[in-house]
Amino acid sequence: MAVDIENTHNISDILADVYSSGITLGALNVSIGGQDAGSAGLVIAGYDDLLDLLKTQEQSPLWAKNTDTENLVSAKDITGTTTQQGNDIDVRDYKTLGVYCNFVSSGSTGNTITFNMKHDDGANDYVLETSGDYDKTIGDADIKIAYFLDVQAVAYVSVWAMTTGGGFGNLTIDLIKQW
Repeated sequence: MAVDIENTHNISDILADVYSSGITLGALNVSIGGQDAGSAGLVIAGYDDLLDLLKTQEQSPLWAKNTDTENLVSAKDITGTTTQQGNDIDVRDYKTLGVYCNFVSSGSTGNTITFNMKHDDGANDYVLETSGDYDKTIGDADIKIAYFLDVQAVAYVSVWAMTTGGGFGNLTIDLIKQW
């Protein structure tokens, strides 16, 4: 007996038995009536016969993947030693990292902030090819400044800061991640 099933799709979870008198799909019995050729079809939920595709609706579109403001550090003193500001920042699945810095100088000079890239959490820090791309001068006066980093090929970012003279600076950093 020849059986012609049009628009065959992956139905691996459905048991099918073919007999000379019909096809049994699970508990459903489709009778072919003893003919040599027959046709049986299944309705697959969400399947469009005209377009020959399974329709789906994305539940979390990438363009809507923006985070609310996250605080990395609040009023942290920076000194003459380069220190990491907060933990590594997970930027997987994002394109841009917005880093919003509120720096209070308190008479400190030579204040810098450095952004290092990582391919894995806890891995070694990598710098970008040009120091101007990752090593930013904050300045010697109070300032609120924002940096926007392209993080498409990066898994984690670490933020480091230091001052070279005149006392302690004080730094607050907030983040926004965007797709």
